[in-house]
Amino acid sequence: MLARYRKGCLQRIVRKDGVERWQFRWLQKGADGVSREHKKTIGSVKEYPEKSKKLQDVLARLRLNITLMDRLN
Repeated sequence: MLARYRKGCLQRIVRKDGVERWQFRWLQKGADGVSREHKKTIGSVKEYPEKSKKLQDVLARLRLNITLMDRLN
């Protein structure tokens, strides 16, 4: 059986220090049933190059954790 993951989206952001970083954003329903936007900064674009295995592994772990948290609520 295949695991179902929350997709979310990945975007590049520039922080105040000028370093470009990856940010993962997703929607998650709260206990009251209202969807809210969540976001997590993953790391610098230099540390995690686009389409690298390292970035894909981090995203897969993050998506799995989000999915598991949804199932607990």
